[in-house]
Amino acid sequence: MRLAVLTMTLCLLAGCATTRPCPKNTAPTSAQTWRASGKIFTLRHGGVLMTGGRTLQMTGLMKLDTGRGRADLAIFNGFGLKLAVLRVTPETTEVRQLSPMAEMIPHFAEQAGIVVRTLFLQGRPADQCAEVRNENSVRAAGVSFPATITFKELRYGYTVILRLKDVQIHDQ
Repeated sequence: MRLAVLTMTLCLLAGCATTRPCPKNTAPTSAQTWRASGKIFTLRHGGVLMTGGRTLQMTGLMKLDTGRGRADLAIFNGFGLKLAVLRVTPETTEVRQLSPMAEMIPHFAEQAGIVVRTLFLQGRPADQCAEVRNENSVRAAGVSFPATITFKELRYGYTVILRLKDVQIHDQ
């Protein structure tokens, strides 16, 4: 069973290994008030990774510390198996744990860090090679978060769609 899951995941994500030229004039995303709030949030997202005509369901749990400008997150596949544990800052992605399954996916940790950095820490594509679209919003304790975020990476040709499932705000 594990071999079948691993094989299916690798086949689904094989498209991450190919690169495409980066088009010009990709627009930055809009500013979000929670980025400058100095608060700590716990966010739970359901997500879909689409690449090469294939789809992989994922779940993420993230502690977003806007005061320190960092995000600690765990990413799980659709079966609940942990793929990665990362710490992302505006400049770096620190891999704290990477499953053997995720190690076999080209650029997995690096690209996950770029998605988190762009969507939650910087608010704009770092290399201007991504399109980001926010839809609807969820309001918690006076702060609005995008309910659905679509991140389309143009160089590697993948799309990530995140749907906010839960948000909690923590006191410092």
